[in-house]
Amino acid sequence: MKTQHFLATVLASFLLPGSFAFVRGEDDAGNAEVQRLVEQLGADQPADREAATARLLEIGEPVRTALEAASKSEDAETKHRAKIILDKLDLRKSSVEELFSGGSNDVYRTLAVIENRGRGGGESALDASDRAAIIQMALKDDRADYEVRQRLLSIISSQKLRSTWPALITLAEKEPETAVTALRTLKALNVPEATEEITRIAPGLCASESVGDVINELFRLKIDRDVLARVIEGALESDAGDGRTFTLLAFAAKKQIPLSATVVLDKILSADANYANYWRQHIKNAVCPAGLADEVKKRWKDVDATNLGHFVAIIKEAKLRELVPLLVEAWSQPWVAGRAETQQVAQAQRWSYVQTNQACAQIVEAVKRLGGEEQLVALLSDEKAETRIAALQMLQAARFRGVFEETERLLKDSDSRVRAEALGLAALIDPVGATASVETCLDDPDATVSTRAVRILVALKGTACTDGILRFLRDGRPALVAAAIDVLPDLDLDKVLSELLAMHGEPATSSTALYAMAVLISKSSPVRRHEIMLAIQGKVDPGALEQQLRLLQAIPR
Repeated sequence: MKTQHFLATVLASFLLPGSFAFVRGEDDAGNAEVQRLVEQLGADQPADREAATARLLEIGEPVRTALEAASKSEDAETKHRAKIILDKLDLRKSSVEELFSGGSNDVYRTLAVIENRGRGGGESALDASDRAAIIQMALKDDRADYEVRQRLLSIISSQKLRSTWPALITLAEKEPETAVTALRTLKALNVPEATEEITRIAPGLCASESVGDVINELFRLKIDRDVLARVIEGALESDAGDGRTFTLLAFAAKKQIPLSATVVLDKILSADANYANYWRQHIKNAVCPAGLADEVKKRWKDVDATNLGHFVAIIKEAKLRELVPLLVEAWSQPWVAGRAETQQVAQAQRWSYVQTNQACAQIVEAVKRLGGEEQLVALLSDEKAETRIAALQMLQAARFRGVFEETERLLKDSDSRVRAEALGLAALIDPVGATASVETCLDDPDATVSTRAVRILVALKGTACTDGILRFLRDGRPALVAAAIDVLPDLDLDKVLSELLAMHGEPATSSTALYAMAVLISKSSPVRRHEIMLAIQGKVDPGALEQQLRLLQAIPR
């Protein structure tokens, strides 16, 4: 082949209006490739000529002007091949027109006709590359509606037209409604070289209405998990709270895709109760998001009564054991209400703190789930009394008994509040062995400790401690007197009545005795109340006693 004649023709074509117009303003590398391929049509080696022909057909319409110039070449081989390629391009173009002439219902029939007709036979017949090119052109055509695109994608999948993958990438990126089918078709074609492009467009697919299906297809295409996480996060951030949230979270949890700690916390803290519970379930089931502990620490300053439950659940479900000190800090807050001493029931020995609201219960449950008792024990040596108190209360609520030595040490703490809490924990750890310590604390100079000791001692010993408790009825400290009166129903009734009647006969203690009788009556059963009334009959003014009972709202006016 003599390419010099062809080169002269091509060079001359640059002087013709419209020749090689497609390369004006285009990338120099693309222009150079087309020129090289056109020259290669007249190469000496058949393999080189075939390769150039195939590549020019792959490029398609942009090479038409160059081929028209080459079809006038004096080199016979170049001229012949250029005409064949132009015929192919014409055939493809007319086939696309034929596709749309019958409407969407005739797409399958029309493609079958195009495929089987042979269109002139020989090198002009439609092969797989022609069909792939026709379908790619049809997918880009504005006349292709949703149904037509779906049918074209089905044909690509069934006929394994792998060369169409760039068009599928474009379709998935530009047409959200067909993104799922396009990705599903890419999976069927199994084109490894498409992975990089799929990864590139993936984040932009989060706005699709079928984002759940999109993410599932991306997962099947083995897209990197971090990329999948970004797609899910993008969808979640734009989600207004519909059912799609549940689908995405379930998928992330099932496939162990770690989401951003920021996104997770934002979603939990902004969601209503039902959605927040579902998000917390995601944390429980999925891979713990990187940086979650740091993110919780950073936002802890915003904790209040409305969102404490969310934070506690996050720490518990994500197993953030290092954040147990934050739970202790939360327990110490004045707005965490509901920590109250129970009624003294000796049989149950329930003198320690219980949780009467959900927040406190959640905190204790989180500590127990995390195995955080040892961290609480370490906090018993904290320099802040509030921290020591909170740790003691939480250990009591968690029914933790492995801190005997620390408790004995805290019974001598300089802060009376700490001593009082240590007393409760000591009784919980060893009810029998703690009796001596409790009795010692009855004489503690601070009423907070002695009052607690009174209640605990009654719970431990019942009527056996009657004599030790009754002496506090004459104590000058109101809190201690009130504590003694409060536990009278649990003491020996005969001894109690004897002491109260004796006090009633003394001017200094008469009013205290009358009040104590009223409390005793109001807290007693009907049978026991009758016994008390018989014992004091004629010894106590009925009118004064009735007035006290009314003040206690024990009987109606």
